[in-house]
Amino acid sequence: GIAAAIYQGLVDSCVQTSKSMISARLQNAGGILGSIVTGSATGSEKKAVVNNCAAYGDIYGQYEVGGVIGYASAGNAGNEIEVSNCAYIGGELVAQGINAYNYSLIGGVVGYFHGNGSTKMVNCYSRPACITSVMTGTGGVGGVVGYQSSVTNYIDNCYSTVTGSDVLYQNAPITSSSLSFYGSVIGRCSVASPYKHCFYDSSLRMGGKGSLEQAGDCQGISGAKFTDGSLLTLL
Repeated sequence: GIAAAIYQGLVDSCVQTSKSMISARLQNAGGILGSIVTGSATGSEKKAVVNNCAAYGDIYGQYEVGGVIGYASAGNAGNEIEVSNCAYIGGELVAQGINAYNYSLIGGVVGYFHGNGSTKMVNCYSRPACITSVMTGTGGVGGVVGYQSSVTNYIDNCYSTVTGSDVLYQNAPITSSSLSFYGSVIGRCSVASPYKHCFYDSSLRMGGKGSLEQAGDCQGISGAKFTDGSLLTLL
């Protein structure tokens, strides 16, 4: 994308075009950033902000693949990552492998939110052509976030247009018999997380099989409402 990795600071008003293709031999592939890792040592509080960015091209990686950011880790308590006003539009997101815990970790905006600090996403959306997990595993595949395990996480006013036929395991629509943790908003949460004022296509469940993935103030709507102006009245 724009950069392989950052550790703090601001990334603002960047665009990765539709004529681009990003391919990572290993993990951490993102349309704008491969990874964000803020301070990991106690006392090294840092903040990273990604704002007003858009990515359009196809993105391939082994795992931790995101339309905007592949991997975002907020280090220790006191560190913060904020993703705002960002979008992924029109391309293909493909995880060609899995990590040591059998997760592919693919998200329409962020593949993997992680860390003991705070992560926040506001006013973001994804409209991918498809999201594909190639290898057998557990999943962690989401229209907005693939896997969220950051201790403090807040997601507000986001949406994804992915449908049941857009999220694929190999070449077939994903099902609970192929992967456990997938959804139109979130693939998996390992800690409680507020998802507020988010919208998704009702043909695909909001989140993975656990209760944490189903929590939050999110609304499923018909696919037509994403294009006929109805969504604008809801946001």
